[in-house]
Amino acid sequence: MKKHYKHRTSVVNNNKRLKGFFLFVVVFLFPVFTSIAFSTSDEIRMKINIVSDNKLVFYMGKESGLQENSEYDVSADGQKIGAIKVAKIVEGFTTAEVKSGDYETLEGKEIVLKPVKPKEKKEKVAKKPEKEKKIKKKEMETVEVETTKELPSIETHPEAKKAPSLMLNGLARYETHSDKNNPDDFVYTMVSASRKYRKDMISSAFFIYKHNLDHSDNSSNIYGINIVKLLPKNSTVSMGFIGTREDLGDGENLEDNAFLLGVSSVMRKTPVYNYRAGLLYTSRFADIDQRTTDLSFQYNYKFNETMSGRLGFLYTYSTTLNVHTTNQYSATLSQAFPENRKLSLEYLLVDKTFSVPSTAIKLDDDAIFRLSYLLSF
Repeated sequence: MKKHYKHRTSVVNNNKRLKGFFLFVVVFLFPVFTSIAFSTSDEIRMKINIVSDNKLVFYMGKESGLQENSEYDVSADGQKIGAIKVAKIVEGFTTAEVKSGDYETLEGKEIVLKPVKPKEKKEKVAKKPEKEKKIKKKEMETVEVETTKELPSIETHPEAKKAPSLMLNGLARYETHSDKNNPDDFVYTMVSASRKYRKDMISSAFFIYKHNLDHSDNSSNIYGINIVKLLPKNSTVSMGFIGTREDLGDGENLEDNAFLLGVSSVMRKTPVYNYRAGLLYTSRFADIDQRTTDLSFQYNYKFNETMSGRLGFLYTYSTTLNVHTTNQYSATLSQAFPENRKLSLEYLLVDKTFSVPSTAIKLDDDAIFRLSYLLSF
């Protein structure tokens, strides 16, 4: 009897242990599993790295969780911006086409992407005619609500932007020269305004005050207008006028006007770098008519979201004298800051290849150092 009693008590203890283990799983582990199962979200947070020609570029590949040929609703700071469609995903890069919305001011900022769910399945729900009538009424209500929510996004659609956009810029620059004939230091203050009349037409006007730090009585007022026509394949044609009035001191002034006509095109473009080539014709209307033709090449590179660099070469030929006048080499490093501010450090080397005709003396080369601060609003 004692052995039978001990065996029975051990069975009872085992049952209690199993019940305790089951209660532990239900009370403690089940909420954990359910929280993990339902914690996944459809929202994907990413930062826009480049905005160009109705395309967005993200510095993330397959690890972002996006799917090719899929559409996503875009929102930022809790407000809906528009929609995009993922075009291509490669290692380290994702490109998307803009379906709706304006993203020019969102470069370098974080956005929230949510997959667009198909709405066709809502129409085929029930078979009974009585329930179909109720469903149609509900569908009419949901359509009206969704339409009112999407009305504000129409204003930000690129196709609906009929009103011209206006941008104001302010620039302060310090410039120093190494040329023995012109070793002075200068300070520039510029104000400019540009207006976009259409998708392919931009006009701008500017005023520059140039002050000589070494000779306080020497200063210049520079003003001008420019019109740019945007062409396909990242090409542009520009036409402008520049007027200069220089105060030499002692009541002497020097005036110079010039007409400019130029064309430029991007030879190769990637999300990180691009090559640009340009041709500029300048005709001056001073005491002596001077005409020059400039051929330029630029290499632009983007180090990260805020820092960029540029290498440039400028070949100048005087069509008046029929002689090659200068070669100009430049290197620029720019750092962007919040609120549309930018600081640039630039070095230029002007190689003067021509000689003074009367004396046959070759002019000294000029090394120019520039520090510029640009503010856009």
